[in-house]
Amino acid sequence: MRILKNSEKIKKTNKICDLSNLKFTKNRKKAFELISESKYGAKAYDLLKKIDDKNSPPPVIYRALDFLLQQRLIHKIKTNNRYFVCAHPQEKHNCYFLVCKSCGALKECCNDNLDNKISKLAKENDFFLSNSVIEMEGLCNKCFIS
Repeated sequence: MRILKNSEKIKKTNKICDLSNLKFTKNRKKAFELISESKYGAKAYDLLKKIDDKNSPPPVIYRALDFLLQQRLIHKIKTNNRYFVCAHPQEKHNCYFLVCKSCGALKECCNDNLDNKISKLAKENDFFLSNSVIEMEGLCNKCFIS
């Protein structure tokens, strides 16, 4: 999978919203841009501080984040409470994340075999999955070697 530049991510997201007749408002776009610029993801209050209107109340950023999450344009990593851009927003997928507990590096991974095993486990237990997010903490190679 080719890694997109920030400008390409924003163009792609604009196109996704246009095709789905969704409003990519100024705050939604700004939040998405700020998240896409962040190497290790972004926290909501850090995003709020960077939005043009410095006096914006917290609901402004949370509404933008909720929209981006609902459209599967971004992910929320609960381990470190950060948001980051989805690597492949138009594909239906479950996500698995590798989170470095030292430097905060994030890696989005997909695995059909793991998806199938999780679905099978849920079915065997009479459970209906709506979403599956797995976060795995450890050390990235750079931090492990250091």
